[in-house]
Amino acid sequence: MGVLKGMFYVFLFLDLVSIFCFFFNKGKIASNKIVFNAIGVLTFVLCFMLFSYYPNNNLIGKFIASLFFIFGVAGVMLKEKNFLYARLLLTVVIVFSTLRLFVIQ
Repeated sequence: MGVLKGMFYVFLFLDLVSIFCFFFNKGKIASNKIVFNAIGVLTFVLCFMLFSYYPNNNLIGKFIASLFFIFGVAGVMLKEKNFLYARLLLTVVIVFSTLRLFVIQ
């Protein structure tokens, strides 16, 4: 198994666990501060990996990665105001950045 394929399976497992935490029992697992912050760190790691994936001359790719990062920050900040939108926004960022990193090449 190649390194990229191994990383894909690790991040796919982490994504599925975080999405399960977000939506099982109306997000009561993810409403825990430590669990929500861990999912936020996973989101930022994915956004950073996506940002570093693009070369410096690809401005559109860097812009898309920056947009995902901004949406991730907004999702973490929305936790106190509207937990449903925070869960949805972080789920979208996690899914699309994982797809872009490992599936769409």
